[in-house]
Amino acid sequence: MAQTPEILLVGAGKMAIDYARVLTALGVQQTVLGRGAASAQAFTAATGIAASSGVLADQVAALPQVPNTAIVTVNAMFLAQVTAQLVQAGVRRILVEKPAALDLAEMAALVAAVGDAQVF
Repeated sequence: MAQTPEILLVGAGKMAIDYARVLTALGVQQTVLGRGAASAQAFTAATGIAASSGVLADQVAALPQVPNTAIVTVNAMFLAQVTAQLVQAGVRRILVEKPAALDLAEMAALVAAVGDAQVF
């Protein structure tokens, strides 16, 4: 029996709601991690999919297994930071909403984090 793919959806705003609808239509299992309780509740109300909230590192640590694939839909100012945290947690395939970084220094730090994790 084939295993259902699972995607970690990080963020619980409007873009995450749109991704959740597409993933649901494709039959993809999702684990949704948001930051604020209000956005997580709004996400759940809009999609019917439970979203947790809180500190990302704590939510990832509480997962029984970290999915191999993630979609990052957080606010632009947190994209690079969240992506680096996911790489360090063992996520290997990540779709990052644009821009992945706000400046060259932030992008260099993200590239270094990916290199340090020996993803490739």
